[in-house]
Amino acid sequence: MKDPLANFIRFGAVVAIFAGALMGFADIYHAVAETLITEYSGSPTEQVGSIIFLIGRVLVVCGLPALYLHHASSAGKFGFIAFTVAMLGNTLMVASDWNEVFIAPILRGGADLTLKVLYRIMDELDDLLLPYIIDLSIFDTIGDPDVIEHIQRVGVTFYDKSEAICELAA
Repeated sequence: MKDPLANFIRFGAVVAIFAGALMGFADIYHAVAETLITEYSGSPTEQVGSIIFLIGRVLVVCGLPALYLHHASSAGKFGFIAFTVAMLGNTLMVASDWNEVFIAPILRGGADLTLKVLYRIMDELDDLLLPYIIDLSIFDTIGDPDVIEHIQRVGVTFYDKSEAICELAA
């Protein structure tokens, strides 16, 4: 009977190698497929690359424990600390990639920004207990011309995608 730990280490090493190859492919895919985009625009090409990168990042998180176990006896305390930092960093990067793949397309607006999503954002903001009143609306769904005129006259823009692109290009 084979040692289950040895099997785990072998499998983890294969997963980590595959993850590295997948993330390398995603980097090359992004570099070749995109032409001078200074900001994540959510094009189908970018989404495919981001999904590939997310899968690679998840596989890295799955493979790291096996790689640590292989070297644990010789790594010592510093090795454990380095492993913990690497694991934490990669886990945070999974969260960032998750945001890019699943959350960013919704927050960009368009057909994905529904009243249900807007209400959820409003609930999350309300739970922060900020000393401000925040009024969120989907601008394209406002039917009252007086409200539209009021927003255009005194509304405050917190973020404008076109201005961000101009600042990055300058």
